[in-house]
Amino acid sequence: MRTRTGSSSPEAAGARSSTPARIRSVAIVSIFLALLIATTFFRQPTPRAGTATYQWLTFERASVSTAGTPTGTTAPNDNSGVDTNGNIAPLSLSSDGRFVVFESKATDLVSPATTGGREHIYIRDLTNQTTTLVDHDVGSLSTEGNNNSGVAAITPDAKWIVFNSAASDLIASDTNGLPDVFVYNTANGSIVRVVG
Repeated sequence: MRTRTGSSSPEAAGARSSTPARIRSVAIVSIFLALLIATTFFRQPTPRAGTATYQWLTFERASVSTAGTPTGTTAPNDNSGVDTNGNIAPLSLSSDGRFVVFESKATDLVSPATTGGREHIYIRDLTNQTTTLVDHDVGSLSTEGNNNSGVAAITPDAKWIVFNSAASDLIASDTNGLPDVFVYNTANGSIVRVVG
């Protein structure tokens, strides 16, 4: 009994010959879609003054001393602005990336200067290049609270900042002697205690 070899139907031969062409077509379409997505969603933005742009990412220094402000674009690893005199811990960012909330013991982030030795909460407006003290004395927006503050977060719309503080002078009649949870209104600088 002989076995027939070396022959196949024209339909099978046509399917085999079209497979590489089909793979090439899918690959070309995939590459085109990838390039389209990359150029649409990851376009390199035009940097503002004091920013550095590197491979579709824009870097901007949020903690700058009142002795200077960022000017001009910088390389990705450069610092723009003037160094602060204390450590910085980033805590939260608004959904549009405009506002950064951080804590620091630095005394030269706002004017008038804070006295130092305590952690305070600040909000940096990257558009207007301004830094504002968050945990301020109830009687003055520019006077820091009398104890440490931390663990802050900003709402996505940047309207509120919630934070923890052991200060007793952020609101009137805080006499429990314990750390409390507060909410800061970014529109007018008012503070209310929510837990404590």
